Amino acid sequence: MTVNFTKKIFIFLFVLLFPLYAKEKPRELIYKDAVVYTGYTKYVFTDPKTNKDWDLDVPSDEVKKYSIPKNLLENPEEVEGLVGANPKMIGKKFIITELKSGGKKVTLKK
Repeated sequence: MTVNFTKKIFIFLFVLLFPLYAKEKPRELIYKDAVVYTGYTKYVFTDPKTNKDWDLDVPSDEVKKYSIPKNLLENPEEVEGLVGANPKMIGKKFIITELKSGGKKVTLKK
């Protein structure tokens, strides 16, 4: 009985504390591009330290989990065809942080 109780406590503590260790560190990235697909939007950033692309895929049905500035994308009323990245925002630095909802927050770095 003691082993079973100890095991349950260990599992409880692991489930309770794991999110603290799993949380990502904020990332400072440069906005590069965006593509709107059926079902999700892909935002592409570049890590200036490694020069590697970092994608943020936002499913349309989970958009409420994310906090993303509206002006990252072009205004659909001002473009013909598919909406993409707002040219005025490309090349700007952003900070990406993890939210408790499991989504991400994208904030323009000042």
